[in-house]
Amino acid sequence: PQALAKAAEIHRTVQRTRYVLDQGAEIRLQLSLGVAAFPRDADNLQALIKAADRALFSVKASGKDAVGQVGEG
Repeated sequence: PQALAKAAEIHRTVQRTRYVLDQGAEIRLQLSLGVAAFPRDADNLQALIKAADRALFSVKASGKDAVGQVGEG
């Protein structure tokens, strides 16, 4: 729950931030995040990264610009 809450906080911050380029154009960034937890989703670092990656690609497949966790989608 803590990792998911932190990922959601980061996502909100990126969504609210406006970047102004030297030419005066304003842009917004989109961010997709995948969250996995140790030891619930994996029992070693390599498997944990793979689990988070699966969660990330699930977010991207369902429209991007969101936070997802293992088991969603």
